[in-house]
Amino acid sequence: MLDKIAQRQRAKAVRGRFFSSQSPQSLLELEEKRIAALWDLRIFQDFLKKKGAGPIGLYNAIRDEASTALLVKHLSKLGYSLAYPRVTKEGELHFHRGSPEHPLIKSPLGLLEPEPTLPIVIPDLCIVPLLAFDEQKGRMGYGKGYYDLYFARHSPIIKIGWAYGCQQVDCLVTEAHDVPLDEVIYEN
Repeated sequence: MLDKIAQRQRAKAVRGRFFSSQSPQSLLELEEKRIAALWDLRIFQDFLKKKGAGPIGLYNAIRDEASTALLVKHLSKLGYSLAYPRVTKEGELHFHRGSPEHPLIKSPLGLLEPEPTLPIVIPDLCIVPLLAFDEQKGRMGYGKGYYDLYFARHSPIIKIGWAYGCQQVDCLVTEAHDVPLDEVIYEN
């Protein structure tokens, strides 16, 4: 079995090769398939029916991550409250309320994040990026543990991975602090 560092490097390479082999149109079609799968997901439908549900946490895709741009448009059009992650100087992940009036800004790391002055919120449901996932809904991220620490502090959050099918592996190397997802959405 690969160690975690080797598995992470392999996952980055697999996702990168897949992404670079796709046309913009095929990537859009894959996102449409993910959105349709999300809407069919019982846990998501239950969330949408819940009165007083909090915001939906999303991310702004970077490099070869599975895009959420079309999903953001759909959710915004339907009037759902959205929140985006921001990492503080101290290395803590927080979600801030997002809105069209407050566009995301470029962080010192080059990531698009909400302005730090926007209200901090705790999403009831999060769509999260990943490098790899397995059948047990394990998630491999970039190795900093931002999402794992956040989810450990806010355990009732529904956690849904947003991925390409090529990111699925047989078994992830996991550690005690790794927080599994509730579901993973991909185009297959």
